[in-house]
Amino acid sequence: MKQVDRNIFKGICAVIAGGLILLGLIYYGKDLFNLLSNMDQMKAFLEQFGASSMLVGILLYAAQILIAILPGEIIEVLFGVLYGSIGGMAFCLVGNLIGSTLIFLLTKRYGKKFVQRFISEEKIDKISFFKDESRLNAVTFILFLIPGTPKDIFTYLLGLTNMKLSTFLLISSIARIPSIYSSTLVGANLGSNMLAQAILIYAITGIFSLGGYLFYRFVFQKKAAGAQTSGI
Repeated sequence: MKQVDRNIFKGICAVIAGGLILLGLIYYGKDLFNLLSNMDQMKAFLEQFGASSMLVGILLYAAQILIAILPGEIIEVLFGVLYGSIGGMAFCLVGNLIGSTLIFLLTKRYGKKFVQRFISEEKIDKISFFKDESRLNAVTFILFLIPGTPKDIFTYLLGLTNMKLSTFLLISSIARIPSIYSSTLVGANLGSNMLAQAILIYAITGIFSLGGYLFYRFVFQKKAAGAQTSGI
């Protein structure tokens, strides 16, 4: 098969895959959101798959990254309940790799028009700190490390940069570990009926998340707004 024919074939496959994903989100997005927003429903849903529940959970975690607005913490805590803090974190990282890779490749393929299906153009334009390529890796690591930042949205935006997929997956996966582990640790304590410890960890995590969100809002977003004002 010639190189041109191979590229055409890859393009057709990507279009079909993207179309199926969008159709699935249109028809089942509401049901998926309701499922991922309720831990009891999630647990009952996964348990019905028996030995395959782990795989289904990983795919659901990947789906919530794809949709960006869905809450991933529910799955992280639940995986902590079912598989422990370390095991739950590992499975969440696998789901993160699947979802992030899919988003990154689709964004690279279809560009800003694809991103605008999930994120408003106004929000895209506000986040300008990914435009400085000399600091792109460092900024990405910091933003994915800080709790409370919209990491799934960043995944879409980073696909619009010149960053390579391998670099993005390495940086984002390592930086996500503390946040994911804190959630699976809460779940592990809940699964062991250690309610006081789970509440304490959750409270500490919440404080750090709030602090991280405020830091992101008043430092990074303010800097981005200043750059827009100055015409950068």
